[in-house]
Amino acid sequence: MNEPGKIRNVALVGHRGTGKTSLLEALVFRAGVINRQGKIEDGTTIGDWDDDEKRRQLSLASSLAHVERDGFTYNLIDTPGDASFQADTIGALRVVETALVVVNTVMGVEVQTERLWTRAADAGRARILFCNMLDRERADFDRTLGGLREAFGHEVVAVQLPIGSEHEFSGVVDVLKMKAYTLDGLGLFALLFEQRAQALLVGVASVDQVAVGGDHPLEDAEDVDAAAEGVGDGLEDEGRRRLVEVAEELDFGAVGLEGQHRRRGRR
Repeated sequence: MNEPGKIRNVALVGHRGTGKTSLLEALVFRAGVINRQGKIEDGTTIGDWDDDEKRRQLSLASSLAHVERDGFTYNLIDTPGDASFQADTIGALRVVETALVVVNTVMGVEVQTERLWTRAADAGRARILFCNMLDRERADFDRTLGGLREAFGHEVVAVQLPIGSEHEFSGVVDVLKMKAYTLDGLGLFALLFEQRAQALLVGVASVDQVAVGGDHPLEDAEDVDAAAEGVGDGLEDEGRRRLVEVAEELDFGAVGLEGQHRRRGRR
């Protein structure tokens, strides 16, 4: 068992149908915890194990999975997105340091997206936005990002960008590392990265508390706590792999814990 300082507790939250359970399944599969990736429609995911959940194809209660990576333990809680079953979601936000807010890039910001963001913010939780389902018809990352910034403010900054959209979605751009990760290899797009990296730093500078941490700080940012955004398709290898790596780079679990202590000290 890891020491407390190496445990990260993360709740996957969001509106119904944004792909939280499938994302959890993909993350656990990627980590090697399971040897077969289940599907909602087949009733074979580890998150929706109850017979009623399988029949409805809908999460009715929270489920917990554990992932070990690079000496850290990640406790991942998949929560219901339907408003009728929010008690478990609210309970999960009480015991984690980080809320991973999953967004459907076809639908954009939805009712529960805003409600759960507000609850996570009020509870002092670090927040990561994950733009999911980028390979779906009518998926639009730029529209979704604009809606998120309109709803939650300009402190929402993209640390990853999609390559292509809908059926042409083929990878992600890591703005922090200035690299592109594609399904068929690795490429560099310096001009795009430079422009987006500048936009990221401008966004970071616009708030007094910024989400950075671990071994990869952004410039000299200090006293950290805010929101970053990742992109991908929860079922695609690159999307889920980069989500895990970004979470490690920004070390949101540690930031969340420190943020709680700082806030309590200020009251």
